Amino acid sequence: MSMKFSLSVLVALPLLAAALGYGRNLIRCHHIGSAAAAANGCDESGSCSLDKSECCLREGKTDTPEQTRVQGNEPDKQIVFKVEGLRCPAVKGIGCGHMMHPVLSLLDKIDGVEASSTNYTGTMIRVSVTHAKDRTKVAEEVRKALAGNKPIPLVGDELKTALRKEQWRETARVGELSIIEFRTMAHYRIKTFAQAEKLNKETTDKLTKILEDHLERFTQEAKKQKVTRPEDLVNRGKKSIPAFFGRAKEVLSDEQIERFKKTLMTPCRGDDRPEAPPAP
Repeated sequence: MSMKFSLSVLVALPLLAAALGYGRNLIRCHHIGSAAAAANGCDESGSCSLDKSECCLREGKTDTPEQTRVQGNEPDKQIVFKVEGLRCPAVKGIGCGHMMHPVLSLLDKIDGVEASSTNYTGTMIRVSVTHAKDRTKVAEEVRKALAGNKPIPLVGDELKTALRKEQWRETARVGELSIIEFRTMAHYRIKTFAQAEKLNKETTDKLTKILEDHLERFTQEAKKQKVTRPEDLVNRGKKSIPAFFGRAKEVLSDEQIERFKKTLMTPCRGDDRPEAPPAP
């Protein structure tokens, strides 16, 4: 597990790029039921190494028709369940995009479902039905599909409030949550490393700038090719890892580079976790 986690953290760095590509104003796992968890590299307890979960943008002006397509707030055509097990264990306060993706993809295939989405914190799943008359039937199918996540339906004013106040992302956009997590974690680890090494502000700022520049370049390439799925971003990211550490040598010695890698490989657990930026 430790080796897998180590590799995953390195993989995470370039994935953060999309947070910048979707806008510098974009910034933020657990199990999804035993079957889905196994498929995504997590055990039934919800533990997952970062390379398997590849989880989990402070969103700015990126609202698209994809998002608004399910934003009709007519309660008779909307279903919202509170769920468990879909929050990121490495970064506080955000849902896991990588684990959400297969869940939403599954829900999208249910007859009568127009589209499904998740809120920012990964604590709610929303489903828009094609026809209001099918709402009860669809809700039961969705409940069954989410059985491993202990779904609790929202009704009345609670449902209306969730529809109005929560920020919703459909399947094509849940990768943004992963990007936020990785970006947040990378900056957190840079801060941790700088404190441990007693780096001055100038060196710390240069190292941070190298990270931002690396992410920006990676992002622009991903945007041009319209790469959005977390797993696809990770695969592309693996190939760009050497370039990042190559640039880091501009401000760090070889010995520091090795220690920097170890810092980045340290699992985020318990209180040693960054807080995701709040949803706008």
